[in-house]
Amino acid sequence: EETRARPSATMATTAKKRKASSGANAGASAAATPKRTKAGKAGSAAKAKKAPVDPVQALLVKHTHLSIIDNGFGKKVSCSITGHEMPAKAEEVEKYLASKRLFKAKNKWYGDDWPEQYLPDIIQHKKNPKQLYCLITKQTLNKIPDEVNKHVNGKRFVAAKNRVEEEKAAKAERIARRKERRAHGLPADSDDEESEGEDEDDEEMVESGEEEGAAEEGEDDQDEDGEEEEGEEDGEEEE
Repeated sequence: EETRARPSATMATTAKKRKASSGANAGASAAATPKRTKAGKAGSAAKAKKAPVDPVQALLVKHTHLSIIDNGFGKKVSCSITGHEMPAKAEEVEKYLASKRLFKAKNKWYGDDWPEQYLPDIIQHKKNPKQLYCLITKQTLNKIPDEVNKHVNGKRFVAAKNRVEEEKAAKAERIARRKERRAHGLPADSDDEESEGEDEDDEEMVESGEEEGAAEEGEDDQDEDGEEEEGEEDGEEEE
């Protein structure tokens, strides 16, 4: 019986040693892991929470034509397109961004640089600086790029333009034929005799400058036909 009890005691001692060793290892592991203090938690929360964004600064970043200036009487927001200045307040800036003044300026309404590309067919209106006049269709147009572009690409303008070009080509041919017959001492044919007076005027116009003559003719047309239409365009513009 004494011999049988010895192995049991040995096993119990071994189990105790293993338990003690396991507890020591767990304590060492816990000691090696740093605990998050209250200060550390507060710092992490501060990093996670972003600083509030200035609404005016956000608008300036989005719209590059706006900038902050300080003229000695406080900060203001300035627009490089129109030169307008306004208080540095988000509601004032947003109101200006939605204004017709900025819209017209950004879309080059009433500008003097772009209409030149439509010469000699479309010229400056002689009475209203905000309007143009089409010599092809005899129409008054607002000096707005989109409106003029739509007009020159419309069926009415294209058809009238082709008709004008055909008439010019026919007149040029008659004038050249008449000059040739005169040079050879031949009388004019019947077709030339019927249009001789008109073609002589055209011949003088070509020699003196066709574009200038067409512009003067367009000014006369504006006096005769443009008054009523001009008033209608002004009314639409005010709306």
